[in-house]
Amino acid sequence: VFVSGSWTWLEQHRLLRTQRDGRLRRVWLLEESGSGDPYAHSSEDKSRKLDYFKLPHAFWLESWSERLDLPALSVLLIALSLPSTFKLPHERGGEWYGISRDTIGRGVASLRRHELLTMRATLRATPLSPTGATEERRYTLTGPFAAQKRRARRIPPTAEIP
Repeated sequence: VFVSGSWTWLEQHRLLRTQRDGRLRRVWLLEESGSGDPYAHSSEDKSRKLDYFKLPHAFWLESWSERLDLPALSVLLIALSLPSTFKLPHERGGEWYGISRDTIGRGVASLRRHELLTMRATLRATPLSPTGATEERRYTLTGPFAAQKRRARRIPPTAEIP
């Protein structure tokens, strides 16, 4: 009953279409926007620009899913969706990502402890600031999540066995 109700909910929200085929149910994916249009992966439809990212195999193979706490996982997922060097204003966490300033701070600290994130701070002149300057922080993922590692082919081709 639970599975059947889930199928019904997904159909009502136009996320999939089903059709009975004897005792089986055929399922077609629809666009995640709820438009009811057939699903097309962004690589299949170049006219669509979708926001998504890929988790490197190392996330699973090196057990990062188990080693990182929830704040670190949250910040890692956010960082993977951003350019290779990025700003992550903690005070914008709720507005931009739906997580608190403190969660971003704890996630950044945890990723830095695991040596998966580096930070470069620079002072920028801001005449209206009480100190006349503002610290700007830029972050970069490192290790298996570094941009160049994500772009590189992770699994070498296997040789044919005679």
